[in-house]
Amino acid sequence: MYLSKEIRLRSKFFARNLVIFRFGSCAAATLIVFIIPFLGSFALTLLQPDWNIVLAKQDLRTAYSFAGIFFGATLCLFLLNAPLMFGLFSWMSELTMGRNQPLSYLFSWCTVGRRFLKALAAAGVFVGKALWEALKFCTLPMVGMAFLEIMADLIPTGYMPILLVLIVFLVVGLVYTLIRAFSNLPALYLLAAVPQMSIQEAFFQCSDFMYDKKGEFFKLLISFFPWYLVENLSYGLIGLFVKPYFYLSLLYFTQQIYNKWLYETGKVDRYVDPMKNLFEGGNADV
Repeated sequence: MYLSKEIRLRSKFFARNLVIFRFGSCAAATLIVFIIPFLGSFALTLLQPDWNIVLAKQDLRTAYSFAGIFFGATLCLFLLNAPLMFGLFSWMSELTMGRNQPLSYLFSWCTVGRRFLKALAAAGVFVGKALWEALKFCTLPMVGMAFLEIMADLIPTGYMPILLVLIVFLVVGLVYTLIRAFSNLPALYLLAAVPQMSIQEAFFQCSDFMYDKKGEFFKLLISFFPWYLVENLSYGLIGLFVKPYFYLSLLYFTQQIYNKWLYETGKVDRYVDPMKNLFEGGNADV
């Protein structure tokens, strides 16, 4: 068995090796999944009319027509993004198991109606949980700061220490919100790897096996900040390496703690180390 820190380090090590070993496939998959939303966003900029000209003509029918096309295309782009990401997670999950699926597998969540709707619902649940965490931990200091701003003329100048305390609470609340919100991300990986699992069961199991792993998972997330900084400085040129490296690291972390949780809770009789699949092509007991 491995401790949380060891799991985090092993995840990055094996993910990096897998991306290097399968760079062509990983780069192609990443390019396909991210180029479609990019092209869609570019097309939206072409579809977007000059609203000043449209409104100046006072032709409401034309304005409604343009608005319908633009916002309809925006909605389609948004709806397509979640199934594409689930397809990428599924494809990468297969890759970690030594099964090289064709790139058409990336669209496995887009071409099946039930999976398409399931991806949208799961993404909605993830966003809803994130908003709920923000509501719990950030509302009170934000309300307090808004109250101080409104009552600034009526409150003596000694309110500044109170404001500083509220700002500190807000920052702590934001950090804690991020940690709690992103700890639900493994549920999406789990659902992509096991499509027959229900959304409710995926998030329930995630909250269980991530109970004491949230901190290490968040450390794994923020450890990629320098990589994404370099990617931005390179105008996205190294994104074909960074993005699969990032997603595979999260996937390996999820696989390890999930298999460990299954073993420790007695749901399986042996611990299966997902890392053994990288070059050996099979599972192994630890």
